[in-house]
Amino acid sequence: MKKATLITLILGFILFSCRNQEHKFQSKVLKTYLSKNYSIKDLEDKKYLIIIPAVHCKGCVIKGLRTLNQIIKKKRNNILLIHYSNSKIPKSLENKIDIRLDKKNEISDYNLKLGSISVFELKNLKIKNANHFIVSNLHEIKNLKFNI
Repeated sequence: MKKATLITLILGFILFSCRNQEHKFQSKVLKTYLSKNYSIKDLEDKKYLIIIPAVHCKGCVIKGLRTLNQIIKKKRNNILLIHYSNSKIPKSLENKIDIRLDKKNEISDYNLKLGSISVFELKNLKIKNANHFIVSNLHEIKNLKFNI
């Protein structure tokens, strides 16, 4: 095996294990937040968790919510949105997904490294994948695929 191939494999393994550790840490923090603020039993069937903290620009949040409303075409019981205010959520989106309010923005007290909008793919309330959208890449939300 060539030296370059071996180095590539080692670096790939290190990067993968770091990402995996980050997901484990975030899963633990997320579960702590959810169990403190909501009934965990009600959330175990959720495959996607969308978090919109209050610390980001309102215009970006509204744009992100509108985009989510466009890409989520029908009712999905496996998607949970946590948001600080229901006044900005389109009524048609409210009819498609489960929404929980975090009026005190307690999610910001946890070390989750959230974007303007963060989308977590879950399995048994553990993070499988995370996508964080900030102002500069908010348009990429439309590329999300919510698989059943």
